[in-house]
Amino acid sequence: MARLIAGFIAAAGWLPLVILFQRREMWQFGFLMVLFFTVLLTLLAIPFVYLARRHLSLLVCAVFGALFGLVGAVALLAGTNPFAAPHWLIVREVASLMGLGFVSGLLFWTIGIWRNSGLTIVGGCREAQ
Repeated sequence: MARLIAGFIAAAGWLPLVILFQRREMWQFGFLMVLFFTVLLTLLAIPFVYLARRHLSLLVCAVFGALFGLVGAVALLAGTNPFAAPHWLIVREVASLMGLGFVSGLLFWTIGIWRNSGLTIVGGCREAQ
């Protein structure tokens, strides 16, 4: 259970930390905004992890991470004016947020699932019961 919690914390916290250390001139706004979205999306992901706990693999975590990145992109774009930005910019933002969600899913799997003896999956394969 502790590894799952650590996996959720790492999945939600890695991107805000990158923002914090990369953009020092606007770290407060960028850090808090990204932290809000990543924590909210991670909280939304907890029921899905619970429901799919016996089927979690590297591919499942990565795909769900990308899907939650898409949810975050839609939520972010819902608060903006899509007519004010060029079409290629919107596509690039959606793709980059899906990629960041993909990385979060991989990080969650690496910390929370991979070789976790408390689950029925070791390295993406089911153990014999």
